[in-house]
Amino acid sequence: MILSDREIWMEIGSNRLAITPGPEVDQISPSSLDLRLGNEFTTFPEPVPGVETRIDTAEIGNVEAFVAGYGHKETIADNKAFLLKPGAFVLTYTLEYIRMPNYLAARVEGRSSLARLGISIHQTAPTVQATFEGQLRLEISHNGPYACLLRPGQKNLPVDYRAIGQPGANQSGKSISAAAAKSGLIPPPQPWQGADLMASELGDRRADDARRLLAQAHYELHKKGDRLQASDKAAGAVAHAVKAIGCDRQWRHDSHNLRRQIVNLLAAEFGQPELNLLQGDADQVHGNFYEDRLHEWELSEYLSRITAGMELLWAARARGGNPDFMPSPGQQRAIERLLLTEDEAAALPLIDYPPPLPPFVPPEDDDDGDDLDGAKEKGPAG
Repeated sequence: MILSDREIWMEIGSNRLAITPGPEVDQISPSSLDLRLGNEFTTFPEPVPGVETRIDTAEIGNVEAFVAGYGHKETIADNKAFLLKPGAFVLTYTLEYIRMPNYLAARVEGRSSLARLGISIHQTAPTVQATFEGQLRLEISHNGPYACLLRPGQKNLPVDYRAIGQPGANQSGKSISAAAAKSGLIPPPQPWQGADLMASELGDRRADDARRLLAQAHYELHKKGDRLQASDKAAGAVAHAVKAIGCDRQWRHDSHNLRRQIVNLLAAEFGQPELNLLQGDADQVHGNFYEDRLHEWELSEYLSRITAGMELLWAARARGGNPDFMPSPGQQRAIERLLLTEDEAAALPLIDYPPPLPPFVPPEDDDDGDDLDGAKEKGPAG
């Protein structure tokens, strides 16, 4: 699956896909990210007439030794340009330093606008392996008839990011020999259990906050007639409820899209498609907080459905999981992408989470006689 622009931004924003310096908005296309040229260019001298130079390409060390020994490095200032002559071949690096997560690979492509001038940005090996870290090396050749200028910082390398099925056993970002794989030097990945207790405690606190927010939502609507505050609290209740399950399972849950994925997976796992409606109802009341477009009776219906949906969530959380659930390949990929890495799980200490708030108790002296049946309908603002 190729990531969309929104998913690329999500990966960058969460620092799971690390890119330094960070990309500008115009570097992100609907399904790719444009990397830029760096400042260092390596050229090679013309062969000496009558002298033959041979390189044994079977050993990668020979190739690197040739580049280091025969190549001439030239650093181009940001405001200057490198002159690429017809027939020339040059090595360079991307400006960006990238670090790939273990569940994403990438594929690099040249730009069609440069191809029409006869310029190829890379020769072979378009795949960027999962867990790769570093700058991408580019092999640029010019088969066109005219000299062209290449400028540092120029956008020239579209990269699309692709989710892989499961994180691989080789986490080095490099190739490994068959002998190393067979020898057991590369152990199979093991689930990390170091944050189990902490995750459970965080989940309980998120669940407590969800219940408190839901109680406040009912109070704000049915006792105070405040549709906006009721909408805000109801949306927050759903978010915290889904975060509780995310904590339990050590799944990422720090964005709206990730929480939607969690709800969709739970609906499939427990055979309860009505759970899919919960996130939609939460979206509606969240939008109402900003737009004030729902009448009181409409908001009351949404709140009733959210209450019922959260009961399904609590039942799913109590079960812990469905051992008979067989996820589809797409669902399995979603689960792999949700799983926290060891470092991410270790970054969720209780100290980073605010202290739990006390249970919501309506004020005893705040009985103004209003109830659900007697409350006056308020029209939309404006």
